[in-house]
Amino acid sequence: MIAKPPEGCSVTDVSGWIVQIILGLICLGVLICKRYQEKPRRLWKIWLLDTSKQIVSALAAHMLNVVLAVVLTSIQDSHKHTADACAWYFVTIIFDTTLGTFICYLMLKYLNQFFIAKRIDHLASGNYFKVHENTLPQQSSLGKPNRKVEIDYGIWFAQLLIWIMIVILSKIFLYLIQYYLSGFFINITLFLFQGLRNLPFVKLLLVMILIPTIMNALQFWLQDNFLKKKTDDHEDIMVKQLFFEDTGAIELSKVSYVPDLSLIHISEPTRQAEISYAVFCLKKKK
Repeated sequence: MIAKPPEGCSVTDVSGWIVQIILGLICLGVLICKRYQEKPRRLWKIWLLDTSKQIVSALAAHMLNVVLAVVLTSIQDSHKHTADACAWYFVTIIFDTTLGTFICYLMLKYLNQFFIAKRIDHLASGNYFKVHENTLPQQSSLGKPNRKVEIDYGIWFAQLLIWIMIVILSKIFLYLIQYYLSGFFINITLFLFQGLRNLPFVKLLLVMILIPTIMNALQFWLQDNFLKKKTDDHEDIMVKQLFFEDTGAIELSKVSYVPDLSLIHISEPTRQAEISYAVFCLKKKK
């Protein structure tokens, strides 16, 4: 009597989707913990805009991973042994979170440099703001035009599309590697998972929970670092207030290294014009 072959490991059934939802929630928790470790800390709405890029791109990458796992499983007919979809999903996860992350970083880095060089800085990742200059007669007390800085969700959406395209291009490149080296990866996955052939659910937990949790948490942490806006000491204080918490404390901390200076009154206020002012200077204490 011929024994019934062991049940395959599927990444498209209900249990596969459940573990993927759990994995997504874990990665989201990692990003929340990361936010509380930041200095300066992003405002929640800015954090949500940054995180939404990873959430949407992760969904797109997951769909591509599932399709890729099924396609790569179907091209193994010429081999004596075959690796199931879970084994191929393991390969794609390892590629995505290592080489794929590095490729995405390089592509985004050079795109940001191109945008800045072409004076379209608003497309550089994390710059979701728009500055409105008011040149009408109403002027500030320093004689500068009144300005308004606000979030531009159109810019965010454009950056989201750019990031999704970067992820898709990275996936295509990784797919080509896996396709042309499929025989090599089949042998590797058979060796790694030969002890779990009769335990498909255990393999599912290992391949789609334990390993992806560790690797995706690291990937999300790294990608968040180069997707978010970089802090700049010379940037407009209004922009900083739009993006970060406790901006006043941050600005004050920058001058904490000059505690031996004292304020000296130089002249009395003048009232020769509509604006009254006095002169002060800093003098080093003896």
